[in-house]
Amino acid sequence: KEILKAVSGISSVFPKISLMHVVVGKSFQYLRELRNKLKKTKIKNKLYVQTKNMAKILSSVNLAVLSGGTVTWEKCTLGVPSLVTIQSNNQVKNSYALEKKGAHIVIGKSERVTSKNYTNKIQALSPKKINSMSRISSKICDGKGIARVVKKLLS
Repeated sequence: KEILKAVSGISSVFPKISLMHVVVGKSFQYLRELRNKLKKTKIKNKLYVQTKNMAKILSSVNLAVLSGGTVTWEKCTLGVPSLVTIQSNNQVKNSYALEKKGAHIVIGKSERVTSKNYTNKIQALSPKKINSMSRISSKICDGKGIARVVKKLLS
């Protein structure tokens, strides 16, 4: 349900945003509720369910709002500034470590986060902070790890 809170928070800050991309997995159990919320928002939006084009979508945005899971590394590779919500205990350490480095801003653990938390974090952002997150993220993960592993295995 986290995405529902995020959409509400984003909508209250950016009612005239040009386009909001919303991505969920095929097992997302609140899809009908999400579709209804997206229809009611004034923001032009595009919903993706189980996309294979996450990198393309991420590379087209100015700010991502996402969970602290594996997509974190993809957004770092692309240098995408982001706000992160922690959805499980295995995301805590990495999420806060990357926030400490300046790669993103942690909103909090999902069970304690409200749509107002999204609103407040977005309103507190400055162009300088967004640019800094982008630059730092891209230095953390270069996306060439597979090539290094293959090279090591073949040597």
